[in-house]
Amino acid sequence: SASVNLTLPTEAILIKDGKESFVYVEKDPLTFVRRPVVVAQHAETGRVQIVSGIAPGDKVVVRGALLLDGSVDQLL
Repeated sequence: SASVNLTLPTEAILIKDGKESFVYVEKDPLTFVRRPVVVAQHAETGRVQIVSGIAPGDKVVVRGALLLDGSVDQLL
């Protein structure tokens, strides 16, 4: 399958224990699911390329992602 060049703002990427990367995906307005992602190099300033873990059309939480999980750090 062709790889899709997906990028996300760095603030969407959360880091657990310094190694696991994940994002929160909105299933519906009240439900957010933690989704592990594989992150490639920085695509451009403020954005990173996502190798796997999300699909086009997934509604990834960008602003306030850190508020959904108090035990994580952000990428930058």
